[in-house]
Amino acid sequence: MRTIGALALFALAFGAAASDQDEARIEQLMSAPDKPAAPAKADRKADAKAAKNDTDTVASLIGQRVAVETRQHGIYIGTLTAATRDALVLLIQLPARDLSYSLPRGDVAAVTPR
Repeated sequence: MRTIGALALFALAFGAAASDQDEARIEQLMSAPDKPAAPAKADRKADAKAAKNDTDTVASLIGQRVAVETRQHGIYIGTLTAATRDALVLLIQLPARDLSYSLPRGDVAAVTPR
């Protein structure tokens, strides 16, 4: 019985110490200064023009078999069925069925014809 009582007291003391550490960490995070905002891009027109040219280039590949490489170095091979400003849609043919797979445009590193 004494052992159980000693273990209970130990657990209460350890739990209180852990919660004090958690509270201190939360207070530290709440009082930390905000990070400065990223600097604005100077030439937004040039960026928009480059994005439009990239969209036009990829749009010319619609209906063709392509390999799409992502920024995480993944490679998806299939038929490009749609290319919008926000996403690319591939038709990936598997032995049992066909999949329509959408890749966010921000994740795409390169699109090459196969």
